[in-house]
Order: sequence, then structure tokens, then C-alpha cells
Amino acid sequence: MCQDAVDTFWIEKENDLLAEGDIGQFYRYVSNKIVSNSGIGVIKDETGTILYDNKAKAECFRRNFESLFTQDNNKPAYAASKAPSDSFTDVTFSYENVLKAIRGLKAKPSKGPDGLPSFFIKHLAESISFPLMPFFAVI
Repeated sequence: MCQDAVDTFWIEKENDLLAEGDIGQFYRYVSNKIVSNSGIGVIKDETGTILYDNKAKAECFRRNFESLFTQDNNKPAYAASKAPSDSFTDVTFSYENVLKAIRGLKAKPSKGPDGLPSFFIKHLAESISFPLMPFFAVI
């Protein structure tokens, strides 16, 4: 239902753009649509083929990194001394701690791993700090 509304919005926007007849605005719109949204632009693989698909790009990067780095020897990596598992049991996160952490986010319009932009989270900092306190205590 929500996706239908989004699709309808974009269809109406494109129809309005066509109805205006502004060629420059049309080409800017088309140019923005064909740019990769993955954050990684188009790349060429080792044969010179241009890759647009994210899976194909990921596979190309995997092959490249595999050729450059050491193969895994199935031995655990060296780890410095570990903190005892019960050493963080007395750590608490107050409303002020959580609020300060949220306010410290860089206000960017791009979405984070949770699908929400940081400027949106910062705008709601006072409202969401208290409900988030228990989540930080569990982590």
C-alpha cells in the first residue's frame, strides 16, 4: 500500500515534468535517475566490462581482494587480552548519556543501516532517548 503511494507520487512527478516541457529540467532528472544509488558508481571488471549491478560489483571487488591478500590459514587471529565477560555489568546508560550520543551524530540526509537519516534521529533526540536506554543496557 505504501509502495503504491510512492510509485504514484513518482509517476505524477514524471508526468508533471513532461507536461512542463523544460528540456533542461528533463535531462537533469534523467541524469539523476541513471546515477548509481549504491554509493559506488559504475566500475570496470578485469576484462573491461562495465558493471552496473551491485552484486556484480561486489563479486568483482571480492575477486580483486582475494588476489591481493593472504589466504586464510584457518587459525584464529591473535587477540590481545580479553575483558572478562562480567566486567561491564555495572555500566548504565542514563537519559543524558543517550541524549548526548544522539545529539553528537552528524546530521546527514543519507540513511543509516536502520533506514533512517541521522538528521531525523537528531530531531527526535529528546523523544527517543528514554525509550532507547534499555536497548543500550542490553548491548
